Formats: sequence, structure tokens, C-alpha cells
Amino acid sequence: MRRRMIAMGYGLLILALGYAFAPPSLRFWDGRAPAPRTQAGEAMGQIMGNSCADAKYQANPACQILATANASWAKAFPAGKYQPTQIRFYAQTGKTGCGTAQSAMGPFYCPTDASIYLDETWLQTLSQTHGTAAEPAKAYIVAHELGHHIQYLTGIVDQIRAYQTRLPAADREKLQTALDLQADCYAGVWAAQNGALTNATDMENGLRLAQAEGAKLKRQPAAPVLVPENFSLASVRDRLAWLKRGLDTGDPDRCDPFQTVRLDK
Repeated sequence: MRRRMIAMGYGLLILALGYAFAPPSLRFWDGRAPAPRTQAGEAMGQIMGNSCADAKYQANPACQILATANASWAKAFPAGKYQPTQIRFYAQTGKTGCGTAQSAMGPFYCPTDASIYLDETWLQTLSQTHGTAAEPAKAYIVAHELGHHIQYLTGIVDQIRAYQTRLPAADREKLQTALDLQADCYAGVWAAQNGALTNATDMENGLRLAQAEGAKLKRQPAAPVLVPENFSLASVRDRLAWLKRGLDTGDPDRCDPFQTVRLDK
């Protein structure tokens, strides 16, 4: 893995103990399978169903995006090493490997069962409110959440989490934001490799709409927090910049926002 530097304080320092947060090069990643994340006592059978594997969802546009995204990312890993994610649908509330999902959470990725969760009620409202403009937003959301799946497969999330335990809240948030920007870049990489399904303008408009809808959810006083991999802490400007990097390069190895992070500690 390439070693890079993160801006810290007043200078560029190589982080101690090997914490140089460059994304693992997917071309040379050794493909070691990550440890299962299912929590003890959590029966996977309890959360099966209502997924893209079910016949009634296979024509769903989100499931079609998922299929192309899994196929695209599989090519970035050694043969047979990619572990595909799944979309699981629920209506207002649902059981997940990370706990009980609620509409106020918006779309999110659950690392425990390696699944993307989408509330069908929220998706329907999105379509009713925005019409055809909702479709690019849905494509962007799926591609972004799948970007978080890639981060768990390559181990970058575990590396970030380990370092965050040593940092004050402001610095932890900066690294969390960088994770989200990397997922945006990965969404752009998918779009660059699937031009027949989407284009740069649609993805950028989809990001803007998803960010606006996410801001509405975050303003709800009772909005619960299930997992950190949902809507972004980053600005629209920064998110568009990293999405564009993925769109322009089509190269996951160019998705490295961590080298731009300036930590106070």
C-alpha cells in the first residue's frame, strides 16, 4: 500500500504507528476477506427478505444500479475476492444488523450485515415530491452507500476508527467527513464506468438533491443515529469536487481525501 501524508497542525507529518490514511490500492490489494461483522446473537435470518434478491424488487431501479455497481467493483478486486453488498428495503421501520431502522435515518449502510438499507416510504415521497429528478438522486445514493461498503472491505474504516479514538471530537469529525467524501468519489468512479446508465450532470444533480433531503432529515429533533455511514457532514461544494474526481478519472486510487485533512492535534 502506498504511504501518504496527512496535514497535521502546522506541517506535514507522517502519522505514527503506520497510520497513513491512503486508500488501499484496489489494483494491488491482496483481497484478504474481512472478518464477519455479524454481532453475537444476531441471527441473519431475522433480517433476510425484502431485498434485491426477491423477485418483486428485481425491476426496481435501485436494484439495477446495485447490480452494475457490484459488477464494476468486482473488477477492481482480485478474481473471486469481492464480496457484493445487498439492498434491503423496509417501510418506515425495519430490523437490521445494526438495530432498528427508522425513516428519519434516511438511506444508510450497515457494516454488520454488509447491507444498504432504503426506506420504501421515503423513496416514494422523494419521487412524489421531485418527479423524474428523484431518479438520479436514487442512483447517487446507492452508489455512495456502496462506496462505504468498499471502505469496509479494504479496511480503511477500521484504520480510521482506530486512530479516531485518540483524537478530540473536532478531529474525529474531520476524518468522518473524509470518509464520506471518499464514498462520493467512489460513486463517481462507478458512474464513469457506467456511462450508459448515468452521466456527470445527473450524478451531480442527484448529489445536490440527496444532500438537501438529508439536511431535512438531520433537522428532525427526534432523528435517531444508527450508524455513521449515512448522510454527509461535508459541504455540497466539497462533495461535488470529490464526486467529480471520480467521474473524471474513473480510478478508485485517485479517491484519497485523507491527504487533505488538517488535524488540530
